[in-house]
Amino acid sequence: MKLIYTASQVREAEKPYIEAADYDGYLMQRAADAVAAEAQELLHGKDTAKILLLIGPGNNGADTIYAGARLSAKGHRVDAVIFDPSEKNLELIAREGGEGTRVLDPEHTLEHLAGYDLTIDGILGTGSSGAVRGSAGEYLGVLRAAQLDGKLGAVLAVDTPLRS
Repeated sequence: MKLIYTASQVREAEKPYIEAADYDGYLMQRAADAVAAEAQELLHGKDTAKILLLIGPGNNGADTIYAGARLSAKGHRVDAVIFDPSEKNLELIAREGGEGTRVLDPEHTLEHLAGYDLTIDGILGTGSSGAVRGSAGEYLGVLRAAQLDGKLGAVLAVDTPLRS
C-alpha cells in the first residue's frame, strides 16, 4: 500500500528538518531515491530505457534532476526539458547529470514522445495550485493528448500530478 499525504501534511512533517541548523538537503536526496526506485519499478526491469524529465524551477524540479542522475547511472538514457530554467537547475544538471542527461528543446521531445518509456513530471510540487500555465501548460496539453491516443509511455508524477 502506498500512502498519500496532502501538501500541508508534507510541509508540516518536513518543517523541523528543513529549519534545523544542520540541514544539508538530505530530504531532497531521499525524495530522489524514492522517485528513482519507483521509476525502476514502472520500467518493469528494463535495463536501457529512454526517460524524459520535465523539470520545473523549484525543489520538485531538483528532486527530478537528482532522480534522473541516478537513473542515468543505471544505464538509462535520460533527456530533460526545463521549464522556466533557473541558473540553479541548469548548474545542477551540469553537475549531477554529467554527460548522461541531455537538455532538449521542448518541441524536439514532443516530436519523439513515442520513443520514451517513461516521463517523470517534476514541473510543480505541493506548493502549487491551479492549472499549469504558459509554455509548460501547453506542453502538458500535448502530452495529455498523446497519452489519450496511447502514444505516451508511463508517467510518474513527483509530488503532484499536473493537468493542463
